Amino acid sequence: MAYEARTFLNYENSIKLPSSEDLTIDYSDVKLNLKLLNKYFEVNTLDEILVRRRNEFKTRTEHLQKRKEALNEREIMFKERIISYEMYIKELSMKRDRSLRRIDDEKNLIQNKQIEIDLFNQEIQQIQNENKKLENIILQYQPHLNLLTQVNLPRIL
Repeated sequence: MAYEARTFLNYENSIKLPSSEDLTIDYSDVKLNLKLLNKYFEVNTLDEILVRRRNEFKTRTEHLQKRKEALNEREIMFKERIISYEMYIKELSMKRDRSLRRIDDEKNLIQNKQIEIDLFNQEIQQIQNENKKLENIILQYQPHLNLLTQVNLPRIL
């Protein structure tokens, strides 16, 4: 909506020219008419300035409104980015937690396997010890076995 300067005074109506019968000039009327004419032009200029300033104000407010809308859009965009980034961080945190749980499970599995290996090693050691005892017993009875083989008796073992 453009503003226009008001024209409440008309130049022809503002100056009353003396009729041809009245040739006597009253200088106070002329001075008053000149003052009125000056005031009319002054009011016109002020009206034009006012109209220009109103239009400038309107364009500035429209520009500021557009900037405000653009800033609101950017703010919404940044909030969406922040939410997206937070979701990404949360997802990474969940992956990290799963990986840590997997690592703990693998450590426990390794520890259990090591315990099992230790038990098997103990069992092997026991079997080897038993084997040595049996070998010792066989060595003890070896001379008797040799004697029996010389005599040609059937073997018991």
